Amino acid sequence: MGFLLNTNDFIILSKDGINVLALGEKPSRIITDDKGAPRMIHSLGSCNYLKIDPSNHLLFACQYYDNRQVSIQEQYLDGKEEQTKFTTIYKIKVKEPTLR
Repeated sequence: MGFLLNTNDFIILSKDGINVLALGEKPSRIITDDKGAPRMIHSLGSCNYLKIDPSNHLLFACQYYDNRQVSIQEQYLDGKEEQTKFTTIYKIKVKEPTLR
């Protein structure tokens, strides 16, 4: 389940917890997690530099906290089925930072 706030943040509630997505082109800012630790949040628009080509799409797969991924996808039209499809060009897995 998700909620769009008037700050243009999208809050996702799941059994794994709460995820916050900053939509649009906002500057980065600090939010506090459930343990009181500060976390930097960047808007999705600020990630456009990840695109290999301006026509590529960014897919944020964040439904499971332990398996967060950002994929760069190319859109194409399947000739046989005449449907829009996507091919993953590059995938980045987001891990929780640790201090060791």
